[in-house]
Amino acid sequence: MAVLMAIKEAAEMVVELIRKEQ
Repeated sequence: MAVLMAIKEAAEMVVELIRKEQ
């Protein structure tokens, strides 16, 4: 299930970017 792990990593990156913007 490498796809799920990749999606998880991408989601975490997005969350970090959103937190930095605020």
